[in-house]
Amino acid sequence: MAKPQRHLIIVHTPRQQDSADFDAVKGRMALLAPDIEVTIVSSREPNDPASLPDGPTLVFSPTELLRFKPRRGKIYCGRIYTKMNEITRLRTMGIPVPETVMVEQGIRLDPATWGPLTVLKPDRGWGGDGVRLARTEDVRWWPPAPPRYISYLAQRFIPTGTYPEGYRVMTVFGRPVYGRFSRRTEPLPENLESVADPTALKITSNVSDGAVVEQRTDPEAIALAVKTAAVFPEAPVLGIDVVRHQTTGKLYVLEVNPSGQV
Repeated sequence: MAKPQRHLIIVHTPRQQDSADFDAVKGRMALLAPDIEVTIVSSREPNDPASLPDGPTLVFSPTELLRFKPRRGKIYCGRIYTKMNEITRLRTMGIPVPETVMVEQGIRLDPATWGPLTVLKPDRGWGGDGVRLARTEDVRWWPPAPPRYISYLAQRFIPTGTYPEGYRVMTVFGRPVYGRFSRRTEPLPENLESVADPTALKITSNVSDGAVVEQRTDPEAIALAVKTAAVFPEAPVLGIDVVRHQTTGKLYVLEVNPSGQV
């Protein structure tokens, strides 16, 4: 049998992925594509094997490469982008996203055109931390606080219902792997606009923050996620968060989580 002429390097990150999954992929590749040699490496090791023969090479890592520096090949790996970077790219490509601006000095938003409520979120955030609701008229820039300054976004609030809810569609190379629906168990107040302190409300539907989850196939959400994934071809694994406006039914993409840690 001729030796494989093409090479696939799968980068495994300990404690983030189960190496058994990649072993299974390697076993299937041996049957389905025997002309491709599969090598599994650790993202915590500095280089790919010196014994890897010459030939076209593709490097795949769901998350960042960390210490791993491939000697050659096309690289598809997790990326760390700011949320504003994501929103700007999506908006430029015609993907529906909530109107979003940076919270900068002198910012003033008009409730008459923006809406009475605004979502504030860190430009670099994780798992919904720091996301809160505010009155649009109260949105202001605040000075940096030690030890580090966190920049914030102001985003138009998309109401999803009495119980905040949303979809997460995971894609790999643009193909949907699963659709997940999550909903908070704690309802929002009926007269949301009249709440004395909206910043105290829980408005995210993250799994780790008091939400129930079910696998659900929503054809519209999945179709939008597929279009969205095409905007980030360099990031192979995405967790695309989609919400539906409770009144208009329109879908919006909130973020894509290109780090691959989904």
